[in-house]
Amino acid sequence: VGELVRRYARTHGPFTAGEVANRFGLGPGVVLGALQRLVQTGRVVEGEFRPGGHGREWCDSDILRALRRRSL
Repeated sequence: VGELVRRYARTHGPFTAGEVANRFGLGPGVVLGALQRLVQTGRVVEGEFRPGGHGREWCDSDILRALRRRSL
């Protein structure tokens, strides 16, 4: 499950755990556990990234760096 969530993160911009859970038909708790492990390894970061977004969102570290470079 962790690699599946990691692959999703590498191919999408900021996302919620619910989006991943719906995409793969997984329970939200399973996805949250995988995301927390990815945060601990530094592969995914947690925060509020989208304008008007609320709640917890996640984004792959490399994707977030690219978005920041392009926005400058």
